[in-house]
Amino acid sequence: QRIRVRAAAHPFESHTLQALVQGESRERRKLATEALLWIFRGLKFTAMALRRNLDMEDEELSDSFTFAWQAEYSKYFNFLIRPLFKLMVKASPSRATFYDKLGEPRSKVILDLERWLSALELQTKILEVFYAKEKQ
Repeated sequence: QRIRVRAAAHPFESHTLQALVQGESRERRKLATEALLWIFRGLKFTAMALRRNLDMEDEELSDSFTFAWQAEYSKYFNFLIRPLFKLMVKASPSRATFYDKLGEPRSKVILDLERWLSALELQTKILEVFYAKEKQ
């Protein structure tokens, strides 16, 4: 919502997400920038968890997401949110159920997920480099 509002209000400064952030940098409140930062963090967290799960064939999905949470995401949340995350992870499907729900045959699912995940990792890397430059 915040991103759409900003893009509609400043269409010439919003032709890319990076341009939108740079255009908003001169303003006091950076609502769209904050929204994009949280989207980026969520995508990076998801990419990290799924990459680990693909690479570690015997690891349960919940363990991969817990690893990603501890490595990347937990630092953004206080002690009140952390127990909620643990509860959500316990509700995640087993590895077998997750991959079965993605389709058959498993080899094609893994190949498609690998392609999709590689593209997601590329996009998150672009945003990570961009945000690092913006901080300087």
